[in-house]
Amino acid sequence: MAIARTARGTASDKTSSLTLDIPGVQVARRLLPAGITYNDTHGPPEATWGNHKLDLIEEISANGIVTALYAYRRRRGAKTRTLQFGWQGTAPVAKAAWCSTYSEVGTLDLVSSASQIATTSPNAGASQTSNFADEVFIGVMGAEGPGNDAVGSPSNGYTLDEDQRAFTNGAPPPSNVTCHEIFKIVTATESTQAEITGAVSRDWCSVLTTWVDTRENDFNNTQYDQDEIQDRAEIDDLNERDYFIKPNDLLGQNEMIHIDSSGVRTLKMTWKPDTAGWVAV
Repeated sequence: MAIARTARGTASDKTSSLTLDIPGVQVARRLLPAGITYNDTHGPPEATWGNHKLDLIEEISANGIVTALYAYRRRRGAKTRTLQFGWQGTAPVAKAAWCSTYSEVGTLDLVSSASQIATTSPNAGASQTSNFADEVFIGVMGAEGPGNDAVGSPSNGYTLDEDQRAFTNGAPPPSNVTCHEIFKIVTATESTQAEITGAVSRDWCSVLTTWVDTRENDFNNTQYDQDEIQDRAEIDDLNERDYFIKPNDLLGQNEMIHIDSSGVRTLKMTWKPDTAGWVAV
């Protein structure tokens, strides 16, 4: 199957609320990237989807604006939960975010970021050369300006989904933020830069990541298929944050490891694809 993207929603807020929610986000065996832009420097928020924490992939700030990209890989069946960004103590006033899901990807390849002051042609850093044939470039481009600014046009074959453009409005214009998702799915290695041209002159902070098609990486092909073990008594209450799958190259099989709150590791099951599948230890 080819890499496929589904837009999952946006949210924005211009109050001092400590949280920003995108409700009803469905994820099933997908990568869930989420981009956010906010003003002031209150530190990065924690991003969660239900009780699962997203990893902060990259954050960049300049001149009072912050943009960050988060991601979470869902390894099991479909669930619908709220994606929430949460701050401790003090939150920025203007904040805007989006999230999407991408199938067939899950391994991070490259990361770049950049900021520009008073530019009409923001970019997310120098050109990135993908390491695999099938990858997706996923970026978040954030501006210190209102949603009624001219959007501009993406360059170099990228797509900017206007339905995934989150923003605030109101006077003065620099009191607002706008957050764009930009993406590009490729089927051959290439060097490319994420850029928007023809935008209103604003301060920008942007992040670009590339993610590998799971078919390009044997490590991912079997390790995430956890549905086959959900009914086993040993892990009846499977918590994806406590159980991890790791490859054992010496034995030619994968192993399920449980890590408790004290960091103690216990081997629970082994994956034997040529015989019985998951086998309890």
